[in-house]
Amino acid sequence: MIIFAYHEISRARDPIIPVSIFGTPTAIANFIGVTVHGLILWCVLYYLPFYFEAVKGYTPILAGTALLPLTFTLCPSAITIGLLITRWGCYRWAVVLGSLLACLGSGLLCIINAHTSVAGWVCLMLVPGLGLGSLFPALIYAIQASAEPRQLAMAVAMCSFFRSLGQAIGIAIGGVIFQNSMHSNLMKYPAHASHADDYSKNVILLVEALRKMPESATTDDLKTAYSDSLRIVWAVCCALAGISALLSLLTKDYTLTAGESVQEDVGDTIKTATQVK
Repeated sequence: MIIFAYHEISRARDPIIPVSIFGTPTAIANFIGVTVHGLILWCVLYYLPFYFEAVKGYTPILAGTALLPLTFTLCPSAITIGLLITRWGCYRWAVVLGSLLACLGSGLLCIINAHTSVAGWVCLMLVPGLGLGSLFPALIYAIQASAEPRQLAMAVAMCSFFRSLGQAIGIAIGGVIFQNSMHSNLMKYPAHASHADDYSKNVILLVEALRKMPESATTDDLKTAYSDSLRIVWAVCCALAGISALLSLLTKDYTLTAGESVQEDVGDTIKTATQVK
């Protein structure tokens, strides 16, 4: 990927991806935002079910059902924000608000532990759902508005690419963080230290082991280690969402009226783009 980017920037006479679509602070900030959005979204959707299965003892079906507080708020918030952006003709507020809610929501997930009640985790999962859902339309509007008309299709395609890239990176990074944290936490308990390598490298193995174990102090220690390890994953998501929220402040709020030309200063040059609705 790095070699491809170098070739597109420095060598290609007719690049597949025109570098100019990344030519403004608005575009750069929101492409980064799209990547972080995909990363956090799939970290949460991938690793929360493991919490419900391993720590709460839910079946896979119940674990999927337990995600409803998060997934149920994604679509309504995305639709609502999209309608408000269309009605008001501006999107910067939605990018900033969604980024802040995603940061806050990721931070709230850190509160979840082995003893969190059903009402507790339901309420805590609503905020990240609202934030991540809001960013779906907000980011695409911002990226479209910052692109020149002839590059609009490419900008939208790159938006999908960077979100997918973030999703892949999120699962990979989340796995590394969880494994290292789980190994460190298990080593704190002498009864589990001998199985630290196996349990930390195979999440499914640990889930199955917990289901077969009778309730005892030993299983409580495993559940605590599991939830504490996931807390590190949520903390990293919160930090990345915070960086994205800061970058969202660079977003320029263009009008979305079709055919209207706007300009943005980029160093000593001026970026001109015709905005589309």
